[in-house]
Amino acid sequence: MLDAHPPYELSGVAERSAFCKELSLSNVDCTYLTLQENSMSALAKLAAKHPECRFVIRGDHRPIGSLEQSGFVQSFYFRWVPIIVIN
Repeated sequence: MLDAHPPYELSGVAERSAFCKELSLSNVDCTYLTLQENSMSALAKLAAKHPECRFVIRGDHRPIGSLEQSGFVQSFYFRWVPIIVIN
């Protein structure tokens, strides 16, 4: 899944994330969030179905984009990438 990389398309998405309105997101940010939310939901279901497997989600760079202003990006070491292990 490479939903984090543009171009972002909602063509296969039935509805946008409920957080889009709550967070007043732009169309691009809403599409990004919706795709990420759907991917993580699918992965969580797959992990629950297969508890014998370990799922590793690894980034290829630290977060960038509109989060740049929030200080969130600065919380990551410059040469390190995020990683999450499920199960």
